[in-house]
Amino acid sequence: MASSMIAVVEMGTSRMLGATGEYLQDGSVRLISLVSQPSSGLRGGVIIDRDNVVRSVQELLGKLQAKTKEALNAKVDIATVSLLCTSGEISCDTCTKIMPIASPDHYITEEDCALLIKQLNEVPVSPERQMIAKVRTNWFVDSVRCDKPANLKGGELMLQGLIVHTLSSRLNLFLDVLEEANVETDYERIYVPAMTAAQVGLDKEQQRIGTLLLDLGGDTTSWCVFHNGGIISVGSIPIGGDHITNDLMAGFCTGSTMSAENLKRMHGSAVLDGIDSSVRVKLPTELGGEARTASLRSVAMVVNARLEETLNIVRELLGEQVLDCLGGGIVLSGNGSLLNGATRLVEQVFGKPCSLIRLETGFAEIDRNPTDTAALWGALVQTARYELHSELQRRERGLFKRLFGWMADFFFEQGGSEK
Repeated sequence: MASSMIAVVEMGTSRMLGATGEYLQDGSVRLISLVSQPSSGLRGGVIIDRDNVVRSVQELLGKLQAKTKEALNAKVDIATVSLLCTSGEISCDTCTKIMPIASPDHYITEEDCALLIKQLNEVPVSPERQMIAKVRTNWFVDSVRCDKPANLKGGELMLQGLIVHTLSSRLNLFLDVLEEANVETDYERIYVPAMTAAQVGLDKEQQRIGTLLLDLGGDTTSWCVFHNGGIISVGSIPIGGDHITNDLMAGFCTGSTMSAENLKRMHGSAVLDGIDSSVRVKLPTELGGEARTASLRSVAMVVNARLEETLNIVRELLGEQVLDCLGGGIVLSGNGSLLNGATRLVEQVFGKPCSLIRLETGFAEIDRNPTDTAALWGALVQTARYELHSELQRRERGLFKRLFGWMADFFFEQGGSEK
């Protein structure tokens, strides 16, 4: 695999997605291939059947490698991937680091900023949790928020940050599965769907005035809130669209998950307004069974009840302080966002304007269905930035090593001539 090649895998309950791309030196990303694969062995973002998950990942990687090879007309070996998952649930904690400005002139230096960043990076999480992201949110000089504190004057410098974490045992099982499927990843390459979708799906103005990106996935619902240009809240719960499907299957005896899913997509509605209770719809019929119908409103009531419950849980977890920051409203991603009436129900629950995510990447495979691909594309972009940063660090170390080597040779040559 070429050094500029990157690969991302998104693990979902019913389906997995994979993509490869190439990062360029200007920071942009070129999409190479995008594939999907039915998934099994996951429930609520948690691995419940390791063998089935390994098999699904191997099949996905086989498709991804073949399509990438075809696109590049060259041998391809995908050995390292970035991973999109929620491992059941994601939480975040805010942390604050403060230091007095000790210099006589009270000017803040780059070294002062670097020290606070170092302290933030060293904040631990509890033993049973694994940190997957640390985000610097806001700088303050004497309690006044600023973007670049270096070279400003003040008595106190403060840095606020956000630590995103999940259960170590569940997350490590994902890493074990990837290793068994003959690919590797690490904690630096693990992303939350809502975070990556928000980073590419919200423009700078939305990030400034405050916007909630809500990813309605099949097995989990995750979110990311931007305000003043930084992330202030990240989280997920193990409830998603598959729970609505299961409710329909149990309530109407559809006989299979696929039949219940079709019922949800064809006749389900997140809102009840305007639905005529006299209208009836055909229910899936098992082989040899009698034809059955159900009230259209009764189907909508099941969908509405589960989704409204999910949204209210998210609202409670966010809290009023975060909700008051949402000047830009709410943007939806994930397959659940395409459910009829989803945006209207979100507006009713949160009391904020709501719209579907949009992307303009220039790649039709991404842009024509952004609710489905935004998180994956965002992970490709974040991986590209990570690789470019690592490459720059390697170059700097190499330059230092060459410079040090030249200086050492010069020193020893001078020392030898004196002896």
